[in-house]
Amino acid sequence: MFERKNFILNNNNANERCKSLLDAGLSLDGGSASYAYTVRFNLDYGFVDVIFNRPTSFIIDKVLNENIMKIMVSGFYPYLTFFTNNGPEFVATGNDDFSTAMALRFRFKVGQFQRLHFERLSEARMVGSKIPLMLGYDFDLKASSGMVALSGMSGTGKSTLALYMLACTLRGSAEFPGADITIIDPKLDVNLFKFAKKYNVEYISPSGNDNEYLNDVKSVLAQAIQLVEQRQRAMITTGKTTFSPKIIFIDEAMALTNSITDNKKIKEYLALVTRLTLTGRSASVFLWVGSQTFEVGSVMSSSSRDQMALKVLLSNNPNVNDCRYLFKDFDPSTVVLNRDNFSKGLGLASTQPDNRIVPFLAPYVKNLEI
Repeated sequence: MFERKNFILNNNNANERCKSLLDAGLSLDGGSASYAYTVRFNLDYGFVDVIFNRPTSFIIDKVLNENIMKIMVSGFYPYLTFFTNNGPEFVATGNDDFSTAMALRFRFKVGQFQRLHFERLSEARMVGSKIPLMLGYDFDLKASSGMVALSGMSGTGKSTLALYMLACTLRGSAEFPGADITIIDPKLDVNLFKFAKKYNVEYISPSGNDNEYLNDVKSVLAQAIQLVEQRQRAMITTGKTTFSPKIIFIDEAMALTNSITDNKKIKEYLALVTRLTLTGRSASVFLWVGSQTFEVGSVMSSSSRDQMALKVLLSNNPNVNDCRYLFKDFDPSTVVLNRDNFSKGLGLASTQPDNRIVPFLAPYVKNLEI
């Protein structure tokens, strides 16, 4: 049940509301929409089933699924946040009658995701193996590959979000030891530099020669892969399965290769990125990347993108073109962004294992001084 002052949403009135929304919004062949389906809400478990009376004169397919989703997203805002899906989720209703034995299921969160607020960066903390990202929304490093992709144009808050997440992992928790961090920063972000200096974090920045800098970055990645191999050997020979986390964060990754004309060097760099993202999880070696885009051939391969456990797109008005790298074939019109008083750190996110794309509000840190 969802309750606000003077308003209560329960399963019964949610069913009625949903039925009226679908009757008004769907155009179904073969007579009145009212007799084509029934709906069944379960607010406790976060799903609603749309049960069709089969046979139908219309096709129950991806298009119908998307139309229903769009109606639900706007019709129940702000009381419910519906999670989009890439295609229809068919479930059995448990009915013996063939006509109503199947339903389309749509999942949701009661209420809206809320932004986390911190006075200072020093307040950032992990909860077990999880990094809190929004109220009720976390990124679990142990339950995922641990790899991170942060996308968005300059000024949208990528570096600030990364700084918050790095601060969480640096301190760790009783269940998740503090991480050994390396920051690769082609654009010399002041706050990243201060963070690295204060906490004695390895910080790799340009020295004037782009080719030499790329060589330095490749060396860091190669050392990380060697660490993965050492830990994998230890797993085989000693049975050890728990290691202190190692995180390599590359900020503004597009800037690394944009000025390099030697394609061989770029291919070598991308090969190292691919290898690390494919093998690092078991050894607790994680690659985090921030970039304006995630183009294949300049930032990482498509197989590396697929390994990203946390994907964040920061944009106040995300469109299909914005989503093409991290959320391929996704229509952001099915998501209502929960806007607040801050213009930065707003967009879309998904995490493993469910990979549901949700409206995202990055944590707000009032004072970034370390």
